[in-house]
Amino acid sequence: MSAKELIIDFLNLIFVIVVIGFAIMYFIAGDNFENFKNLMQSLAPFGLFGLLLLIALRVNREKMKKRESEGNTDIDIHLNFLDKFKVELFVFSLPMVISAIAWAVGGKVGLSDFLSACVVFLLAYAFKIWLFAKEDI
Repeated sequence: MSAKELIIDFLNLIFVIVVIGFAIMYFIAGDNFENFKNLMQSLAPFGLFGLLLLIALRVNREKMKKRESEGNTDIDIHLNFLDKFKVELFVFSLPMVISAIAWAVGGKVGLSDFLSACVVFLLAYAFKIWLFAKEDI
């Protein structure tokens, strides 16, 4: 491990210790265990996707080290307009899928479901624009 990675791991450890200390002081010593239960239920999706993100970052870091040792960190992708069409189909269907799930679960699509679908659409569309802005015409 390099010094930079050791410093980052050390800072992550300090952050975790501070968060655990705060949790102990606030939730357990402060007799707020019901709030702790509600917080943990709310943070479960973040924990799941955060764990998956950490695993993906770890795998990509290993691949990056291997490619750096080979002297090649570039990725060349050749896409055609059918691929661009598929990306647009995916991006525009995301809000419809989110709305359909909300409808199937609750029987209606509420304002929060609509806003969630809009945010997902805007993020995905912004990523599509950023990705395809690199194309050579």
